[in-house]
Amino acid sequence: TVNQWWITNLTVIYCFLLGMVLNHLWRNNMLKIVVMVIFLLLSLGYIKRTLFIYKTQFIYPPVNYIKEVSSIEYIFDDAKGKSFGVLVFAKRDQANYDYLIWWLGNTKYKYQPYRAKKGLYYIIIEPNYYPLLKIPEPLNSLQSGILLKTKRLTNGFIIEKRLVKQ
Repeated sequence: TVNQWWITNLTVIYCFLLGMVLNHLWRNNMLKIVVMVIFLLLSLGYIKRTLFIYKTQFIYPPVNYIKEVSSIEYIFDDAKGKSFGVLVFAKRDQANYDYLIWWLGNTKYKYQPYRAKKGLYYIIIEPNYYPLLKIPEPLNSLQSGILLKTKRLTNGFIIEKRLVKQ
């Protein structure tokens, strides 16, 4: 195994060696253009990487929720400004969905859906929950009302649009 400090020092050594090579090339008048092009490419690469890090790591929601965000955005777009609710049928913790629904509702759509089986509501069914769909008890406890539409998204999520008459 290699210690972490050695890998960090290896990067410093590479930068030192690159500086030595570029210094040697700079002394040759014909190769000054090559050194400038290398510096330009390294600078552009640095700026591109830095902007990527700022766009993905410091702006919420984090990028590792892309699949969940697409299903929630589909629901908001399908509702077309009507009042609606969202329920989630997921194998894992629902806190991720609660956070994303809250975030998108506040920042992008300016609406917070309710979490009850009343009026118009949507059910998000995760792709890794398909084996449990054969057991009717948990799904029937979540579903009520009239099924208006079922949509299977390209990422595997199933969205059910339901209406409960009051």
